[in-house]
Amino acid sequence: MGIFIYSYIFLYKYSKVRTKKMKKIIKVILFLILLAFVLPSQLAVAKSDVESIQKKGKLVLGTSAQFPPFEWVELVDGKETIVGVDIELAQKVAEELGVELEIQNMSFDTLIQSVKNGRMDIAMAGISKTKERAKQVDFSIPYYESGTDIVVPAGKEGTITKPEDLAKLRIGVQKGTIQEIYLVENGLNTNLTSMPKNDVLIETMKAGKLDAVVIDSVSADEFLRLNEGVITEISDVIPKDEEGGYSIVVGKGNDSLLEVINKVIEEAVEKDEINKSVEKNLELAAN
Repeated sequence: MGIFIYSYIFLYKYSKVRTKKMKKIIKVILFLILLAFVLPSQLAVAKSDVESIQKKGKLVLGTSAQFPPFEWVELVDGKETIVGVDIELAQKVAEELGVELEIQNMSFDTLIQSVKNGRMDIAMAGISKTKERAKQVDFSIPYYESGTDIVVPAGKEGTITKPEDLAKLRIGVQKGTIQEIYLVENGLNTNLTSMPKNDVLIETMKAGKLDAVVIDSVSADEFLRLNEGVITEISDVIPKDEEGGYSIVVGKGNDSLLEVINKVIEEAVEKDEINKSVEKNLELAAN
């Protein structure tokens, strides 16, 4: 910072005997010098490593709370509270770090960017690793495996028997998901509608404006329970994601935090705590 101060004094005095054009150039130079000092410090904060998280005393989780049983909003003691499998696992990570857990609810398609730019320490919302996502952030080992189903109005089960059938229909998908990525990469997005929320997609289909919704199988089961006799699901048409399973997202190169997270996941899986949490939260979401 001392270099910046000396540079400012020198250039300021020098600018007094120069033209207005030269003064503008000098201001630009000063601005660039300032950036050289400010950006590294910002990047250090954005890294969200174990030391910085413990220093601030909290682990900031970004999630999209409309994905029961993994995260959704429930009334607890009269107060809207985000609950679910992911929240319980994130709480275990926070306890391992010795800090409080802070939860931020946001749109699913903004989660990766929020971790990438350091607004969130971690992200969880049934997020699967993909090649494109892995270029921006890092992923923990998977903590739960799921698949992809297709939800259609009851009685329309025979309309889709292979992925290619989707190209002929009006398809809905949650924005930013691996389901959307699959449809686009395989050229099945001829009549694709992407929306931020699955519940809106289901209601849009029920209103006759979509023929089907491509969705995570856990979410599909929940929507079937809520709309018994109105909608149905088609399984085993879309192959499972090759990376497999839900993971916790951290900033690129954040190895210290990733090590803690993987340790917590391994212990939770070994004790069968994830499956028990899924069963418990499925019952809670059904009430």
